[in-house]
Amino acid sequence: ACEITAPGAIRVCDLFDRPLAISFWFTRGGDCLPSQDAFDEVAGRYRGRVNFVSIDVRDDADAVAGIVRDRGWRVPVGLDRDGAVSNLYRVGVCPTIVLAFPGGIVYDTAIRAGNYTAPEIDALVGRLLKASERRQRTVR
Repeated sequence: ACEITAPGAIRVCDLFDRPLAISFWFTRGGDCLPSQDAFDEVAGRYRGRVNFVSIDVRDDADAVAGIVRDRGWRVPVGLDRDGAVSNLYRVGVCPTIVLAFPGGIVYDTAIRAGNYTAPEIDALVGRLLKASERRQRTVR
């Protein structure tokens, strides 16, 4: 994924300089948009400390662009056209939030039935940030 040079492509490895939260979603088979609204809201509170990216799985690119525009999301949104990225992270349901340490090493994966609220996502990201700080102290 780090070799991709297509215009507008999101290279996840470019986000490995900080802790990373990745939210996977799709429109078929569930309504994960409220979780994405909350994810976008929480991202603003961690700007400069944690990287955030949202990945839509297998939806139409124009439909995704419309959703992002209509909902006013500021988090970068990538499109996993063939499901290859979601397969790597073993995503089977939405919402799924993957939390990774700096460097891209997965710390935790949060999966649930129903949507996340902003306070729930805030708690997940807060735990990631603390765990990343602890890990950085022990790695040195």
